[in-house]
Amino acid sequence: MQILKDKKQQHIEHFDEYITNKSKLLTDQVITDTNFKPRPELEKNVVHYKKSNLFTDEMEKIKYEAFVEFIKQQIFLPQQQIDKEPSKESIKVLNDFIKKKKEELRTERIYKGLNAKHFQLISKLLQSITLYYHCFQLQLPLFESAPDLLKKIDENTVTTISTSTGSAGWAVSGDERDIKSPILYLTDGLLKEKILNDEDIIKDQKKINK
Repeated sequence: MQILKDKKQQHIEHFDEYITNKSKLLTDQVITDTNFKPRPELEKNVVHYKKSNLFTDEMEKIKYEAFVEFIKQQIFLPQQQIDKEPSKESIKVLNDFIKKKKEELRTERIYKGLNAKHFQLISKLLQSITLYYHCFQLQLPLFESAPDLLKKIDENTVTTISTSTGSAGWAVSGDERDIKSPILYLTDGLLKEKILNDEDIIKDQKKINK
């Protein structure tokens, strides 16, 4: 947010300087020519300033810089203070995930724009990174397998996993009806009941991978 505030202040000062200089020139013209109307000329100068200063491109850069700064302040710096030393593989998984999200923001068109919805999308990206970091911070047993696990969840309506301490599964609620449906976490017994009793969860044409 500080980056946005600093850039905003820079633009305000630059515009004030520009419009002040133009106004002085227009004032001189009014003095020498009483028929001269300064308002239309002043409006033209404002339009010209907007065209010559690409605010949209600048703001996109600022959004990305603010995104990167958030990651630095909230993820990378606190990472140095973790009590339990993380494994090399878990560090790689975290860095790869962050890199993927940064590239997503930089390249995908859905994030381009200055409306409230565009900033809300960025907020969701930051939430996912924060969640990922907390899992890393706790050194959860399955964190190193997260990329493969997330891929399976994305590709299948039902996903099950087994570990030395037990098993569990995920079922995507209302998968066919709503692409934004939440993921339902179930222990193996409850997942079995869900599959047996929910007629909508599995269709004949669906492929099931375990």
